[in-house]
Amino acid sequence: KSKMFSTGNIIVSYQSIEESRISRRYQSTQESNNIENVNVLGFNLDFGKNLDSARMFYYGIESYTNWVSSIGFDQSIDTQIKSPIQTRYPDGGSIYSSLGAYVSYKHQWTNKLLLNVGGRYSQVFANSKFLDTNFIQLPFDQIQFSKGSLSGNIGVMYRPSPTWQIDAQLSAGFRAPNVDDYGKIFEKDGFVIVPNADLKSEYIYSADVTLE
Repeated sequence: KSKMFSTGNIIVSYQSIEESRISRRYQSTQESNNIENVNVLGFNLDFGKNLDSARMFYYGIESYTNWVSSIGFDQSIDTQIKSPIQTRYPDGGSIYSSLGAYVSYKHQWTNKLLLNVGGRYSQVFANSKFLDTNFIQLPFDQIQFSKGSLSGNIGVMYRPSPTWQIDAQLSAGFRAPNVDDYGKIFEKDGFVIVPNADLKSEYIYSADVTLE
């Protein structure tokens, strides 16, 4: 405990993920392999401060970086000879990072009335490279962007009696495109999904009232 916080957490995390898709037509000696590897490094600082018995203040920062690699090849199950095929994601690799800072304030005005206000700023950085153009021709060989936005919410909970309550909330949200959104190359039933360097971020604004 200190003047700056009553509770605190510092979390450093690492995750390694492999996802493989292996397909082969019935009685064929050729199988197609698409293998994606993702390494994720995360860092989170989260603190809470009890201002008094009725007021609580939270704040923190977090950062996550994803390194994505994608390979593709056909392989003979008899000879084990490999030949390259189109990768599912950018074959030059992708780095996708997010950075966020947030604050939240909770105030128990009375036994019946609770106020909760929160805000967050998020910034996303992406860099993906395309090296092999033998399978698909694109008007670019790299997708790179940096997108950021503010989001937040304000909510009120009113409990006129122990048996029911009213919740009201206004909120704003933000989501930037990820590697799967902008970088995937996929063919199915004659349709081809291709990378898009001009995808925009998504925003949502909502208001809701709930009776419980």
